[in-house]
Amino acid sequence: MSLYYLTHRLGKTHNTTLAQRWIQAATPLLTAQFAQFGVPSVDGPVVPLLHDGGAVFESYATGRVNVNRLWIDIRLRSRHDVVAWLFEVVAGWFFESFGSADTVEVVLEPSCEWEGFTWGVVKKGKMRKLRESRYDLV
Repeated sequence: MSLYYLTHRLGKTHNTTLAQRWIQAATPLLTAQFAQFGVPSVDGPVVPLLHDGGAVFESYATGRVNVNRLWIDIRLRSRHDVVAWLFEVVAGWFFESFGSADTVEVVLEPSCEWEGFTWGVVKKGKMRKLRESRYDLV
């Protein structure tokens, strides 16, 4: 039981550190571009990063012309739960879509009419496979 608790604490600490490093790197840009950056906490002050349980962290920005809001969703591997993490790793060997990875999703919600666009960072191998079935990806 103590081994499980130790791996839980280590995994949770590692995930928190990863999320905090990402948000610290993005904070100067986000505070310069938006009037409000961060999520109001239960205690009252605005915090740059909200832990939404498990391996999910979130942040928020608003106060820019033609932008309703910017939502940041950081989803990390389940390092805090050894059983779930092992299941994700083993299932990832058999099913490519099941393997977990650390991801950061940034959703920008415009307040006016924009022409649609998609932007992303992907591995070259996965992009190559996607291009075979989707001619419109560049």
